[in-house]
Amino acid sequence: MESYINHVDFFKGNNPEDIAGEYGTPVYVYNEDVIRAHMKSVAQVITKYPYTANYSVKANTNIHILKFALEEGVNCDAMSEGEIRMLEAAGFPTTEFSLCPITCRGKRCSTQSTET
Repeated sequence: MESYINHVDFFKGNNPEDIAGEYGTPVYVYNEDVIRAHMKSVAQVITKYPYTANYSVKANTNIHILKFALEEGVNCDAMSEGEIRMLEAAGFPTTEFSLCPITCRGKRCSTQSTET
């Protein structure tokens, strides 16, 4: 069975060992085509109702990935001020992301309401 990395041509003909040699390790390598394809796929999961997929910024705050999300029409959710700042730096208007803060005290966690 062919590996996923080979199936999607993840490294686009680049040798991962050469990348590590040039940039050192650890090194994070992303494939824009793969990321965009997955974002498009998730955005099209629900077609019967009005729906916009959300990317959880907590998963990865890489500015380029956030820009891909913006360009692909994916909204985002943020859980901290730092994540909001990253979304703003990526160009997200405030209408295209939501703040979902969570506070934990001891063993009990609850979602904070921003309503007054």
